[in-house]
Amino acid sequence: MEILNILKEYQKSYFQLYNQKYTRYLFKKINFNSKLIGIVGARGVGKTTMLLQYLKENSLPITKKLYFSADNIDIDSIFDIAYKFSQVGGKLLIIDEIHKYRGFEKDLKKIHDLTDLQVIFSGSSALLQHQ
Repeated sequence: MEILNILKEYQKSYFQLYNQKYTRYLFKKINFNSKLIGIVGARGVGKTTMLLQYLKENSLPITKKLYFSADNIDIDSIFDIAYKFSQVGGKLLIIDEIHKYRGFEKDLKKIHDLTDLQVIFSGSSALLQHQ
């Protein structure tokens, strides 16, 4: 199965697991119009919940948005995933736990420079400091 299809299946599972009715306080403070948004914080503060809430509330069709967690899959390149997704009409890419992927900074720059995707990513501040 191709990686985008696998990630879409994972995304469906996440949607079923995260059914929080309230939104995180930070949700209303973020300018979601930016092309590249990074959310860093300690483990357990609700980054994943907030990202999934934004994904659900965003008005784009589900085919144009993709969420995945970098700590749950083995991937060679975040850029390759992003590029393939943009080629099939993707518009919003959300990458959770990006700090688990070595070299994410270079891939984020390439995604920003070579695609029209909006990218929102999260990482754990505690883990970033100890790498």
